[in-house]
Amino acid sequence: MSQENVEVVRRLVDAFNRDDTDTVLATFDADCEINEPPQMPDSPATGYRGHGGIREWMGNLRGIGGVSFELRAATPSGDALLCELASRGQGRGSNVPIEWRTFAAFDVRHGKVTRIRIFLDQAEAREAVGLQQEPMSRENVEIVRRSFEAFNARDLDGLLSLSAEDCEWVPLRAQLEGTVYKGYLGIQQFLGDMDDDWEAFRIDPVEFHEQGDRVAVTGRVTALGQSGVEIDSIAGFVFELRSDRIRYITSHSDPDEALEAVGLGE
Repeated sequence: MSQENVEVVRRLVDAFNRDDTDTVLATFDADCEINEPPQMPDSPATGYRGHGGIREWMGNLRGIGGVSFELRAATPSGDALLCELASRGQGRGSNVPIEWRTFAAFDVRHGKVTRIRIFLDQAEAREAVGLQQEPMSRENVEIVRRSFEAFNARDLDGLLSLSAEDCEWVPLRAQLEGTVYKGYLGIQQFLGDMDDDWEAFRIDPVEFHEQGDRVAVTGRVTALGQSGVEIDSIAGFVFELRSDRIRYITSHSDPDEALEAVGLGE
């Protein structure tokens, strides 16, 4: 169920960023609410309630500050989904571009958002959804996150700097064909093979789950093949790290298989 909830949140964020009010409203329950921290400008003390409140909330953020969000990570906790969002907008009066991190707890029921609680402090957000333990070590997660950014940018030097010299990459195609991309030359060959087969191919990570020296990732794959075939799907990836370098990567068409590979399956 957590993955379905992530997709609900992703649709909401995508629609918000393109000013698609109807789609945003469609993701919310009729009896919904948004509660922002008191330091947020023009935020009512009672929060935004119902679809009318959602319209007002969108108008404040999009119409005044030109705010947009990027979903960076999502962590399920019971019926809630704690999301980390990269937030971008413009300073009031100055129009100077600004960026900040926002943490939002989404309550989703029957495929509809019933409540959003917004926080500027990560520890406060985690406590609000019952995740009072220390968050995962960010070192391995950040290395993995940067590897996705480098891959999407086809930044060979960036990928090499994050990978061990004896690394092994096993993408889905390689699993089907029995091929493993090994070492730095293998990474270079992999990028070349991707460009030969795909006009566009990117992976946007959604969830990170760390277990020791391994990180399981659920990500959205969007691609356009040279033949015209299009892909928009959810997949799983397992990264094994050693001495702050990526040693091994495997891909899974079923994201649950990635979780099971690191001992987190149901």
